[in-house]
This record gives sequence, structure tokens and C-alpha cells, in this order.
Amino acid sequence: MIKPMEAVHICFDFDGTLADSFEGIYWAFCKSAHQHKLDLPQKTDLRRIIGPPVEKLFDQIYGANKEYLRESFRMNFRKHYDREGYRQTSWYDGTEEQIIKLRDAGATLSIVTNKPTSPTTKLVKDKNLSKEFKLIIGIDYLTQNKSEQKFSSKKEALDLLNISMSDVDIRKRIYVGDTLGDLQAAHASQFVFVACTYGYHDWRQEAKHARIHLLDNINNLFGLCSSLLESDY
Repeated sequence: MIKPMEAVHICFDFDGTLADSFEGIYWAFCKSAHQHKLDLPQKTDLRRIIGPPVEKLFDQIYGANKEYLRESFRMNFRKHYDREGYRQTSWYDGTEEQIIKLRDAGATLSIVTNKPTSPTTKLVKDKNLSKEFKLIIGIDYLTQNKSEQKFSSKKEALDLLNISMSDVDIRKRIYVGDTLGDLQAAHASQFVFVACTYGYHDWRQEAKHARIHLLDNINNLFGLCSSLLESDY
């Protein structure tokens, strides 16, 4: 029996899409800021720009005149977040059930995120969802796989994923994310884009965008994906 989503690949961002990891990110960011004698950011200021890698967040918070601290700040943030901060992640209610419904319908699932691969994989494993995802690709995925390179953008990570999906119709490749960066990467790599309005970005300004499909609650994910696949988008 052919399952309704057997030829469908659904890829997810992580932060603000499957789980709320802001508290751990903020904690690690403040730990690193304190070590570098920098002003601690306001929670609202950091939350509204969550999405890009930490070095880009650093530039937005502290500006180009602190560029000489960027790499040291990034390394300290990574140490604090990857060892302890990531544990302060709260999965959105209903995420597990939606993932299992998509799997049972035959969809192939993956994660592409600006988080490092290891803490993302640990979080998925702790949630007992490891077997549900074909690939978990973090910003350092290439380095984790014995390469000296790392992705400079999420588009590069999605392009790598596309190579493994050469047999999947591009109309059946869906990326679920919550930021403008996710939108841009998805469209550049020819994914249908679903925007999580419960995540970190305020989508009201983009709501009229013809190539955005809004998801207001993770519990509606299966239904939205089903309706997209039945329509011409």
C-alpha cells in the first residue's frame, strides 16, 4: 500500500520551529558577554534577531567596532551552550505527535539548522526522535564529517540535502522554519516554505507574500502539509 506522503521530504529548522531554545541561548550569550566585559543584551533585543549563527548575532548586538572579540566570543558561547545551555530547550507541545504522524504517512524527515550538529542531535535523541530523521545537518556538519569546511549559509546546507533528494519532485520538498533567513534559504534552494508564526520572527509584514504558507501552531503541521500537497500551492 502506497502511503500518502511516501514521495515527500519535509525538512525542519530547529530553534523556533520544533522547540524554544531561547533561554539557553540567552544564558550562554550572557555568560560569554560577561567574560568579555561586554554589556548584557536585553532579552527582547536578542530574541527578535535569533536565527543566524552566534557570530552574526554578536555583530548585530555589539557592532563592527568589537569585531576583534567576535571569534573569542563565539568560542566561549559554544562552550557554554554546547555543554549546558542546550539543556534549557523546551519542545513545543505537539511536536512529537506531528513528527510521528508525518512519518507514519510516509514522509522522509530531516533537520537543517544553524545550531551545531552535536547539541541538536543530543536534543533529538533525548526526545526519542532520532529514528524519525534521515539527516540532522547543523552549521558544522561538514566539519563533523571530517571536512575542514563549514557552511557559510543555510542555503549551502539545503543544497547538500537536495543532492540526497534528487528523486524527490521539487514541489514535494518542504522546509519548515521561522525566520527570514529560513525563507530566503528555502526559496533559493527551491523548497516550498512554511513559516512558523509562533517562532522568533514577526511575520505580519510578510504575511501577504505569495510564497509563504503560515503555520500558527505546530499541532496544525500535518494538516497544512497535507493541504499543500493536494494543491498547486
